[in-house]
Amino acid sequence: KSTAVSLGTVLEQALQSHDNKLIEVVIRNTDKKVVNATVGRLSSTRVLDFLNVLVEKFESKPSRGFSLLLWIKALLDQHAAYLVTVPNLAASLSGLYQIVESRISVFSQFLRLQGRLEFVVSQAALRASQAQAEKVNKGPAVIYDEEAEAEEADGSADEEEDGADSDGSEQADVNGRG
Repeated sequence: KSTAVSLGTVLEQALQSHDNKLIEVVIRNTDKKVVNATVGRLSSTRVLDFLNVLVEKFESKPSRGFSLLLWIKALLDQHAAYLVTVPNLAASLSGLYQIVESRISVFSQFLRLQGRLEFVVSQAALRASQAQAEKVNKGPAVIYDEEAEAEEADGSADEEEDGADSDGSEQADVNGRG
């Protein structure tokens, strides 16, 4: 495992000799403590060189964003006092700024799309569960029981013959005569 001391020394040598392979060895490390300690050991004369190398690598291959941005953030955090004194730093960082802005824009569009898709999926799931519930609850609208119907018919016929309601009063005929 690399230590901040050894990585700091390797980084200084790599920046001095413009050795891309050694720089890659250093920036492959993504342990936050080691990254911060290594960047903290970097001399101010090498800060801008290292920042330019990192930005160039990020511009050429944004898919390496996680590891490169870890180093860039550490560099900006720990050497901000020096970096604000560098003339034309904004021009050097414009490519980085554009890539970050582009990713933020795409990310916000992605979040909106994700929200809409979640809404559509939830609506489809709700409709599917409602349709399933209707299938389960949907029994026959009317159940015809011949025996019960026959018993009711027999009971109704007996009452009509008696001419009395269930309370014992006489039924009036259609003309109102009792």
